[in-house]
Amino acid sequence: MKVLLMGLTPPEEGGSEKHIFELAERMPRTRVLTQRGSLVRRKTEVPVLLWGTFVRNVTFALMCYVYAFGLLFGRKRYDVVHVHENLLAFLCPLLSWRYKVVATLHGIEGFKYYDRKARWMFFRWAFRSADVIVAVSKEDEKKLAREFEKVVYVPNGVDNSVFAGLRVRSEKKLVFVGRMHEQKGVRYLLEAFASLRDLHRDWSLEMIGEVNEYSRALERKFGGERMKWHGFVRDRRKLARLLSSAGVIVLPSLWEGLPLVLFEALASGRAVLVSDIPSFRSVVRDEVEFARKKDSKDLAENMDGLMGDPKKRELLGKKGKALALQYDWNEIARRTEAVYANE
Repeated sequence: MKVLLMGLTPPEEGGSEKHIFELAERMPRTRVLTQRGSLVRRKTEVPVLLWGTFVRNVTFALMCYVYAFGLLFGRKRYDVVHVHENLLAFLCPLLSWRYKVVATLHGIEGFKYYDRKARWMFFRWAFRSADVIVAVSKEDEKKLAREFEKVVYVPNGVDNSVFAGLRVRSEKKLVFVGRMHEQKGVRYLLEAFASLRDLHRDWSLEMIGEVNEYSRALERKFGGERMKWHGFVRDRRKLARLLSSAGVIVLPSLWEGLPLVLFEALASGRAVLVSDIPSFRSVVRDEVEFARKKDSKDLAENMDGLMGDPKKRELLGKKGKALALQYDWNEIARRTEAVYANE
């Protein structure tokens, strides 16, 4: 079965980009329609203007629509077309005339297409032409099942092999990985750490994520003693080493689809502290510690508890690593191929 995946891919940063890359690496009869300069091996590249996220997404979508007309009227080269970007939704009714169409929605909570009902009405109409809608979280699966007939759950995953054999000691540091965006709850983490600085003088905080105006503003306000800002780390082995050297990995998001960094954090074998939101609850239970979202005081109390309890950190790390094995990308690719085959 020949499959065309459509979406942006690394080196562009984001969960959907990494998701497409990992699937393409594991499914040999797959090709990816993506931006020029992609790291994917089997690909068809289109030019994209990299002048900020909005311009990038719009120009990529326009090029995909142009390419789609060739798919409609040219020689049929694929059995399935798998769409991964919201702005490509309107390809579903177009391509469904000739192809089986699968559409993955990488998180709907907090995104303008779903929250604004008048706008969502048009996207819902477009996505209804897809043969299958894929949700990456259990919470999204429930919501989408009320809107569409065929919805399946296929989560994000992790490449456990990247963490295998790493001999990195856990250090007394808190680590955050993610986009520097208000959605990620970064401000609450920085407030929580600031309140604990004097109590835990031997602990530090490391922030991993792209440098932007938001991160620069936060660094000016909170940056200082025992804090390190890494910027975006593209090398997967370097990221694995940074996570594996953590004492506690903190993910205080306000909402999520199902971020890949959760599985990377679990695979590191280190204690993980997350915000108490439905998408995290759908995956983890006693493998992590939970803190209330948008609550820096509660976050600080949970951080304090873990920072002072090495045995609990070790126990959480072992439980998390065992859970991560169930979400290996090889298994996620197999489940995706089952969706294509209608199994």
